[in-house]
Amino acid sequence: MLVGEIRDQETARIAMQAAQTGHLVLSTLHTDDAPSCITRLTDIGIEPYVSASALIGVVAQRLMRRLCTQCRRPYTPDPETLRAMSVTEEEAATLTFYHAVGCEHCHHTGYRGRPGIYEVMPVNDRLRRLIAQRGSEAQLREAALSGGMLSLGEDGLQKVKAGVTTPDELLRAVTEVRAARATCAGCGASVSADFLACPSCGHCVGGGCPHCERPLQAGWKFCPYCSRSTEAPRHSSRRLREKREGRELPAGNVTGFKKLGDNSPVARTHYELLDVAHAAPAEEIKHAFRREIAKYHPDKVQHPGQEFQDIASARAAELTQAYKTRTNAALRAECDASLGHVPLPAPEASEPASPEPTHPPADAAPGAAA
Repeated sequence: MLVGEIRDQETARIAMQAAQTGHLVLSTLHTDDAPSCITRLTDIGIEPYVSASALIGVVAQRLMRRLCTQCRRPYTPDPETLRAMSVTEEEAATLTFYHAVGCEHCHHTGYRGRPGIYEVMPVNDRLRRLIAQRGSEAQLREAALSGGMLSLGEDGLQKVKAGVTTPDELLRAVTEVRAARATCAGCGASVSADFLACPSCGHCVGGGCPHCERPLQAGWKFCPYCSRSTEAPRHSSRRLREKREGRELPAGNVTGFKKLGDNSPVARTHYELLDVAHAAPAEEIKHAFRREIAKYHPDKVQHPGQEFQDIASARAAELTQAYKTRTNAALRAECDASLGHVPLPAPEASEPASPEPTHPPADAAPGAAA
């Protein structure tokens, strides 16, 4: 069944009722693009659930003038035109763009013929759900692009790159090219925004935003989704140390603390137990010792018991031994020899070699730690 044009509610209802009863209905509707057809039908008065069940596809089309192959001349577009087409300067350097000149074959117009650019939107299950849920036009467009739809701008841009028409003619027809897809570096095919690999060649489509992980195109310095720089964030040494110390805090229960106590201290050296420089003075080593041993106080967990006391005592003994090794010249020289470090002079001790710990040693009775 062919309906010339849907422009009012009565015509739209007749077309939808015919489509729902098994007829193939072809009609036209004046909209800017394919996803706008859903919004237009809703504005006319068609319920979204009716549109979701009746529609099987929407095709949007525009006409552009074809360049005359006898007189076209290559040229370099200005940066503003490249920006409007979402083409980077690096990519433009590898392409050949043409502009119209005029000759006898084209009656001195520079153009001969009018090819079309198309936007085909098949209505899949995801789109049907969005239509029935009254999804916005932006959501419908994103779902259609992820389903494989090629937009008007992308189809026109492919014809510009192939030399069929000019950049000015493309911008006249679609106003602005919205590049909603990335280009595969392996085969050059366009891939959807949420694709992780190219469906044509299997090449991994990388270059995502380090903050929101959305895909980016080459040459983008800022992410258009989260408005942040595309460069990887650089953390200072102080922030990295604070982050590392945050991960080493005891867990909130005995089971998690036991796991930390069993795995973390065993694989550490005396230099790693106390987070200070290799040649740190005695005062800094003392503060690091007190800071670390305070983490294993019984008040740091919710349900301390005998199991916690054993783990905390063992950790306190290791920290105490690490402090003695760092402040005693002979012990540190022996430790350096085993680790392959260059021996350093002993730090000037401002206090006795073994400070008074804030936690009982390993051989203390479990009840004393409580």
